[in-house]
This record gives sequence, C-alpha cells and structure tokens, in this order.
Amino acid sequence: LEHLSDRLESVPVAVKLACFVAFLEVAIRFVFECFEGLIHAQKAFVPLAMLRNLCSVLRVVLIYFLLLDGASILMLSIIICLLTLAQSAAMAMIALRQKPFVRPRLSLIDLAKIKETFSFSSFVMLTQLAGRFAAATAPVIVGTKLGLAAVVPFSAAASLINYLSSIIVNVSRTLLPYVSTEEYSEDLAKMSRVYTDVSRLSSGIILPAIAGLLVMGEYLLGQWLGDEVGKDTFGVLSVLVVGQALHLVQRGSAYPSLTARGDVSGVALVYVISALVGTGLAFGGAEPYGLRGVALGVAAGSFLSGAGLMTLAFYRFRPHWFGYLVDGYGRGICLAVIVFAVGRLAQQLFVEHPNMNLVLQLLLCGSAALLGIYGVILKPAERGVVNAFLNSNLKKRVS
Repeated sequence: LEHLSDRLESVPVAVKLACFVAFLEVAIRFVFECFEGLIHAQKAFVPLAMLRNLCSVLRVVLIYFLLLDGASILMLSIIICLLTLAQSAAMAMIALRQKPFVRPRLSLIDLAKIKETFSFSSFVMLTQLAGRFAAATAPVIVGTKLGLAAVVPFSAAASLINYLSSIIVNVSRTLLPYVSTEEYSEDLAKMSRVYTDVSRLSSGIILPAIAGLLVMGEYLLGQWLGDEVGKDTFGVLSVLVVGQALHLVQRGSAYPSLTARGDVSGVALVYVISALVGTGLAFGGAEPYGLRGVALGVAAGSFLSGAGLMTLAFYRFRPHWFGYLVDGYGRGICLAVIVFAVGRLAQQLFVEHPNMNLVLQLLLCGSAALLGIYGVILKPAERGVVNAFLNSNLKKRVS
C-alpha cells in the first residue's frame, strides 16, 4: 500500500482494515487445512466438492448484491471472511463425521513425522508461492508503472482468470488419488496412459470454460467497468486466457501425475523459473506496451510453466507425442469450438435484451459443455462409472 500511494497516511483506514481482514481470512484457511487433508485421506471428495461449489456460488451472489447495495470494501472483506469461516467450520464437521474419534491435540505432535512431511511439503509450498507470484505482483507493477487507475481494469480481467484456476485446482485435487495408486506409480506404460487420460479430462473441462469466457467476457467486463473500459480490458483478458490455456490443462494433468511420483522438486523448479521470467517480462513490458505489455509478460510466464510441466511429464512418462496430442487435447478442442459457436449463436438471438442474452448464453454454453463432457470427453467405461454413481446416489435420496 505504501508503494502504491505517495504516503501510507493517504490510504483510507477502511482499506487498511480490509487488508487486515483479508490476512485474517488466510489465517483461518491455514488453521482448518488439516481437516481438508483428513477429508482427502478418506477420499470423501463428493461432499467436499459440493461444499466448495455451494460456497463459491454463495460468494458470487453475496458480492453481486452487496455491490448493488453500495457496500464498502471493508464490508465486502468482512462478509467474505465470515463465509470462509463458515466453510471451514463445515469442512471440519465433514472431517469429524468421517472420523469421529479424531481430535487434534498438541500432545500428539510427532517431530519425526513433521520432518518427513516438511521435506515433501516445502517443495509443494515453493510451487504454490511461485505459481502465484507473477499474477500477484502484476497489479503492483501496473500501479507503479501505469498509475493506480490502471489497476482496476487489470485486476478485473485477472479475477476472471482466477475462476478458471479454481476449477482446475479442484480437478487436480480430485485426480491426485487416481494417479497416485501403487499399481500405476510403478508402471511407466500405465502412468503414460493415466497422464493422457487426465489430460483429456482436464482439457475437456478447461478449454470449453475458456471458450465460454471468450464469448461472454466482453459483455461481463462492459457491465462491470463500462463499455469503453470493458472493451479495452477484454483485450487484456484475451491475452491472459491464451497464455493460461496450456498451463491450466497441465496443472490438472501433469501436476498431479508428477506429484504422485514424488517429483515435487522438478515441478517447483519449473514454477520458479516461470515466475521469474513472467515477472521480468511484465515489468519490462509495462511502460512501452501498457496493460497489454504486463498481460503478455504474465501470459508468457504461464505458458512457460505449462510447457515446462508438459516437458517434464513427457520425460518421466514417455507418451507417444502424436497420440497424446490427439487423445489428450483433440476432444477438448472440439468441445471448446462447439461451446464457442453456441455462445456466438446465442448472442444473435436477443441482441436488444443484453441481460436476457447473458442468461441465455450461460444456459446454452453450460448445457453444451456438460453434455459434451459426458458424450464426447468421457469414454464409455467412464460414462458407466458416472451412471453408476448417479444411480446409487439417486436411490439413496429416494430411500
């Protein structure tokens, strides 16, 4: 804040308090992280995913109506912090319901286990920090090089990318147990097949989401920032999205596959190099090229991280490159084209009613993506697993 402002005293008290509340929210997440680990250990992914999705929708709805009501940034941060606290408490309840006898106690701390865990987790933590470094420092670069007025449009575009990232992070967490089973981790041919399969699933989810964002992004940013600013910001969003496409797919496929084999040091190195390159390019491109120069730098770093993960995965698993590209990306690209075409078609139906147009685009693009994932992305055996799961849960609901 001091770097972005002429003097620290010029920052409003409400903004300082909002920053404090944001740090408090992060602290709450750290405290309850152990319960999330317990849920993952029990493979209770369905209730955890349902809780996350419910809270994500609730967060968006609350923010939307609070902004309409003219809520301050401090009120927004407090509401989001309370929602995070409620989500964390619900997560703890799910974990303790799975294992009711588990009770965290300081007396149960095992230093040998902590040392063993830290040797692995330190690289994971480095990966997480490096993965967010370029995107987190980009608004600071924009503010110092281009002025505070340019921070808002850049952050608006980056926030839409964050939603895509949250989708693929959840996919990665769900696929990690699948790729870490013992029978796969010791067999290179099977791991190559698993890597290709999870790439197909990741591309089938993230590429249609990117297509939908490219269709609706300009209208969303126009409603958010105004038509003129929204149009310029959409150019920044397009650059960021293109740069993130490869990285997000590999984040959902190569990352869990490599982590399952314990190759966390290689993954961390890829992210550190990408963060340094991306931040350097963003800093150097800010003054000559403006917002798009910063976006190009961040996008270049993201693309480099995706290419690095893919290269490392190819080195470890040795898949046939042509077969991998066709099976791992072909279906996702086809579905993305379909979603993009459906979105463009919806734009022509209610041109004079933009709000209705947006709702129609969401419904049609979402339906096309879901049906495409089920009919195009999933293989027959995988559809059978989905059908069995849905039938089993439906019978439980009925009974």
